[in-house]
Amino acid sequence: MPDPNHHLWLNGRLYWVAFTIHLPNWQKERVRFSLGTADLAEARRRRDQVLAEYPHRRECTLSLRIEMRPASVAA
Repeated sequence: MPDPNHHLWLNGRLYWVAFTIHLPNWQKERVRFSLGTADLAEARRRRDQVLAEYPHRRECTLSLRIEMRPASVAA
């Protein structure tokens, strides 16, 4: 089951998105930027929009890992 918060992290009070792109010249680039919202549902919506539109604007391919994060182990 995919993690609904993949590629999102809360940095301070705002959510950010992070992903890797592959460029036509065989280079790759890590992309990170603020989504400008503290609301998780809105952050997910904005992330989905960014991931849908970004490859077309930059003429690149996304490299995405969409999976569940392992449960943390209590000490």
